[in-house]
Amino acid sequence: MCICFAWAFLDIDESKDFSLRLYATEAGKQFTPIVRLGAIAAKNHRLVDLLHQFPYFKDINDMTSSYGAQLIRKLLADGKTIDEITAELIPMMTGMVGTHAQAVS
Repeated sequence: MCICFAWAFLDIDESKDFSLRLYATEAGKQFTPIVRLGAIAAKNHRLVDLLHQFPYFKDINDMTSSYGAQLIRKLLADGKTIDEITAELIPMMTGMVGTHAQAVS
């Protein structure tokens, strides 16, 4: 996701534009199935159960861990397909990853 963030927001060197775009495209292709799986899990009300399988999310409260699931369910209620939701989530996540990484650093 950081490569996608760099390509979208930090791409100022024209000599590296093409290679950065290729890396971002490949990263997006690898990340899309994971996001799609999360959207399907949220549709089936299983996202929170899926997240609790990971050690980081074991003790997190349900309101925080279900925030993304609530967003996906609202998008589904608006009539969007899983593929449309996935296509909307990836740019949102790309925009957030850089600022979150900076905050952690």
